[in-house]
Amino acid sequence: KVDYKVNDTRLRLTGKATDYALSLRSAVEGTEIPPANVQVDGKGNIQQFNLSRLRLNALQGKAEMNGVVDWSNAISWRSLLTIDGINTAKQWPEWPVSLNGKVSTKGSLNGGSWQIDVPELNLNGQVKQNRLSATGSLKGNDAGQWVIPGINLALGPNTVEVKGDLANKWVLDADINAPKLTGMLPGLSGVAKGTVKLRGNA
Repeated sequence: KVDYKVNDTRLRLTGKATDYALSLRSAVEGTEIPPANVQVDGKGNIQQFNLSRLRLNALQGKAEMNGVVDWSNAISWRSLLTIDGINTAKQWPEWPVSLNGKVSTKGSLNGGSWQIDVPELNLNGQVKQNRLSATGSLKGNDAGQWVIPGINLALGPNTVEVKGDLANKWVLDADINAPKLTGMLPGLSGVAKGTVKLRGNA
């Protein structure tokens, strides 16, 4: 059985559908989730919602997001996620993870078509005593057209680097050097090494 509690909730909604403001404060706890304080502030109208702040205080740190969602034509969004001092050691001591960084995204959805752009991916931290990092940028769409200036992932001594362009001509390079996967993450084991070179016409 999983129990959840929502405490000290304060919700304020002012204005009208064409011009409104939203403010929410709450505390959440449960048997399988860490205690957290949630804050939401935003303004909107019948065409868009501007999220000025979504803050989650949990796991000895905080995560904040702001952005805009617009549905006046297609559904579009832009957002920035900031992670500061998240640490799972107290909640899950067998798998301590610390995390900091930023992720920015923007995109749109129109019927069956979509596109997404991640101009900034910059996360760093540790899993147990192993350095963790994820950096780079990429963008793509439902037609399979991807542009990857570079994505670099590292966990301990293991690294993955990917860069390329699958928009016009297929030019994709990946370098995998993972000599020690065992124990890096739950259920993960083995070794992976190699390179990938993809060439062709889109």
